[in-house]
Amino acid sequence: LQQTSELLWQAWQSLVADYSQRLAPLPLSLTLTSTTLSGQLDLLYANEQNEHCAVQLVPGSLKSKSGIKAHKLIDAWLAHCLANASEQSVTSAVIGTDMSLRFLPIAPTQARLCLQAYVELYQQAWQQPLKVACKSGIAYVQSLQQQQAKQVDSDTGLDTQLIQEKALAAARSEFEGGFGRSGEWEQSLTLQRCFTSFDALQPEFTTLSQQLYGAMLERVIIG
Repeated sequence: LQQTSELLWQAWQSLVADYSQRLAPLPLSLTLTSTTLSGQLDLLYANEQNEHCAVQLVPGSLKSKSGIKAHKLIDAWLAHCLANASEQSVTSAVIGTDMSLRFLPIAPTQARLCLQAYVELYQQAWQQPLKVACKSGIAYVQSLQQQQAKQVDSDTGLDTQLIQEKALAAARSEFEGGFGRSGEWEQSLTLQRCFTSFDALQPEFTTLSQQLYGAMLERVIIG
């Protein structure tokens, strides 16, 4: 517990060293077509160059065996998109007990496109359940990105079929669980009511996973 507290304190101190001025909370509002999105950046800081950073503290660790627990970043990512779409050039930092992650500012046009896509998917979900599961979808996209990066670095060429098979296997493992480990389906009554198995999510699962989590995972950086 003491070591965890020290790591959290170090991450916080590092951030404060870069962004030393505490700002007032910043309300946000943006209308996309017929939908109004609203929120607020509560922990907002500025540096000497008047660059802004929004901070979110999350309980527990951010590290996982396969990389990062990206499902803990969703709230911060949505707030990040809303802020930047509202012409506020903001860096966002997410601090857990073992590491910190950041999103750098993105162009307002790109942020609006991301939000518009999320709004459309949200509206679709009111008509029928989307054939996707959060942690499993993230596992799929993370596996895709990690494999693609490895193959690009090794100059061996991209074996798209193999990459896809491995990414789906990672998603299935997250969804179904394994020996001594419960999966996302078992942990979620909502998923159990909507879907009988991982195969019931196909073929929409891969496209929805990319639409929901691809942009977030492409832009997150460590530190």
